[in-house]
Parts: sequence; structure tokens; C-alpha cells
Amino acid sequence: MSRRWYSSRVIGTALLLAVSSSFTWTAYAQMGGGQGPQNAPNRLAAEKDKLKKNRPKYPTSFQNKGFNSFTIAAVVDDQVILLEDVLASIRPELDVRRKQMPPAQFQEFEKQRIQGAVKNRIQQQIVLNELKKKVPNAEALDRIRQAASGDFEKYMSKVANDNKMKSRDDLIAQLKKEGTDLETLKSNFVDNMIAMQYLNSLIVPKLTDSTREQMEEFYQENIARWSTESGAVWRQIEVKKGNDPGKAQQKIKAIQAELQAGGDFGEIAKKSSEGPTSRAGGLWSRVSKGSYADPLVDKAIFSIPVGEVSPIIDGQTSYHLIRVEERNDGSPKPFVDVQDEIRNELKRRQIEKQRKVVVDKFAESHRVETMFDEAKTETAESETLGLKR
Repeated sequence: MSRRWYSSRVIGTALLLAVSSSFTWTAYAQMGGGQGPQNAPNRLAAEKDKLKKNRPKYPTSFQNKGFNSFTIAAVVDDQVILLEDVLASIRPELDVRRKQMPPAQFQEFEKQRIQGAVKNRIQQQIVLNELKKKVPNAEALDRIRQAASGDFEKYMSKVANDNKMKSRDDLIAQLKKEGTDLETLKSNFVDNMIAMQYLNSLIVPKLTDSTREQMEEFYQENIARWSTESGAVWRQIEVKKGNDPGKAQQKIKAIQAELQAGGDFGEIAKKSSEGPTSRAGGLWSRVSKGSYADPLVDKAIFSIPVGEVSPIIDGQTSYHLIRVEERNDGSPKPFVDVQDEIRNELKRRQIEKQRKVVVDKFAESHRVETMFDEAKTETAESETLGLKR
């Protein structure tokens, strides 16, 4: 839920991305072409002809040669995937990119994004069809969907709360304002939830814990990933000498005594510092060695112990007290500090690998046709989903 495109679309985009991008695409080169039913009809063409008379006009500028706003985006076995449902999941993103990109660049982006969204929906439908084989009882499937619908309601409430909205009703009003179809959104969420849970039930028992050797090997192979930015983050209290260095010295000594008595450095800096960052509690963002004009202050930044207040520094034009909050030389974080991140990353990769294995196996017994198959035939373009007819 952290991905946001722009402020007026925050809510809708966050929700739509959540239900449209959970799957990663797997190679479907073996789908059809002898792997599926041998005499399956061209359902895409049949369904298109049946709905052609009532085809709605969709608000998409998808004008690439060979691609049109077809009613049917894909057919998986006997299930039809409508293009409008696919567009609903990515329209907020497309609206933003349309404004940001030149027309030619946007058309290419739009083509790829629609292809990706269709792929996700195909994979999801294949998994759902496999689940139906395992749970042929319609009442049992209804109970599963009802449970997932309850999760959707909880999810909507959480999104409203995360976006500091007064209630779920405010979220619904915002979604409607953005043109989001709530029933489509809910249906996509429920389908995605069910498919993911079913996949996980097959995958989780096969997962194994990464060994320390595997984790250390991953750490070394990706050592640049753990590099840190060199420099120091620090706070400063500055008292300018001006025309009366003696008075300035008395002031800095009084401040030092206040700090030694337990005063908060940041609060005292706000109150007493005459430096440029006083309003921020004397805080300076990360600086590199040699970047501060006064050499005595610069030396102290990179020599005093982190977290300790320096002695009074008699600078060129001011007296200073500093405290270093953080300092590093740019060397990689130690293994012990990133081992949990590595463990999670290896687990994620293992899950993705197992998902690919499971879905590829499922795909062998399903027939898939898409609007991109037709585009390939009409334009002889090579950019397709990698599907064999």
C-alpha cells in the first residue's frame, strides 16, 4: 500500500494496485499448442462476435497498431476476462502517466501495462479454475467467497484509517469520485485473495528455512546492496563572537552547564543557538569530511564519540558545541544487522519460485486466448504474451 501516484488518486490507486498486481507472470509458452484440449474452439472470436453489437466505448487511448479497445481481453477455458475490468485496475495509473509522458512514450507504456494486467488476470483465473476442481461443491465455494468478502470489508476500513479518513463511507465516496466501480474492485479483491490463499496452501508446506551459509553467500554476492552513505549527521549550538567575544564565551559556557545538568540538546539549540539550523534543534543533514568551513568544527564532527557533547570549540568567528548523531565511513552494514532482511528476501524468492512451478503445471491443462493473439495475426508484430495458439 505504499505506492502512490498522485494525491487526488491516492486511495483508488492504492486499492487497485493491491488487487491487480499480486501475481507475477510465468512463462506460458506451453499453454495450448497441443498442451490444452486439442479441439477447443476459438472462444475469443466467438465471444467477441456474440457481444459485438453491444460493445461499449472504453476511455483508453490505446492506439498502437494492431491493438483496439476490445470487449474481451482474454478467455481462460470458459471464463471471459473483460477488457474494461482489466482497465479498471490500472486506469488511475494510466491517467497519471498520460499527463507525464509524451504521446508516443505513453502509448508504449500503456501497451505494456495493459499486457501485464491481462497476464495477471489470466494467471489468477487459472488458479481459480484449479481450485474449482478441488472444491466442486458450489455451496462450499460460496462460503469461501463470503469469507474473503469479509476480508475486503476489513481491508476497506484499514485503508480508510491509513489515509486518515473519518469512515469507510468517506473512502467509498472518494473511490466513486475517481470513477472506481466498487463491485469490480471487490470482485477482483476476492478473486485475488482466494487464488493467493489456495496457492499458499500448496506452496507453504514445501518451503524450507535458509541456512546461515546460504544467507552469508547472498550477503557477499549482494554486498553493494548493504553499503551505507558515508558522512555524519550532527547537531550544533553556535554562539557568534561578534564585537564582544567575552560575552559570547560566557553565553556558551552557560549553555554547556545547562547541557551537563541534563538539558536536551535539541531544545537548548532551538532556544539559544545562533546558528542556521537552530529552528531544527541544531540538526544538520549528513555532511562529508571537509564540508564544514571551520576546520576545528569539521575535525570534531569526525573525531568525537557519537552521542557525546563536544567540549567548547573556539572557532574562527563563533563558539560551538556539537553532538554527532550518526557517523559512518560508507562501509557495508555488517551481516548481523541485515540477516533478517536477507532471510525474508530468500523466503520471498523461494515463494516466487514455487509459485512459478505450481502455476506452470496448472497451465498445461488450460486453454488461454487473448486479444494479443489476434493483434499478432493482424500486424505480424512479435510482441505478444508468449502464448501458442
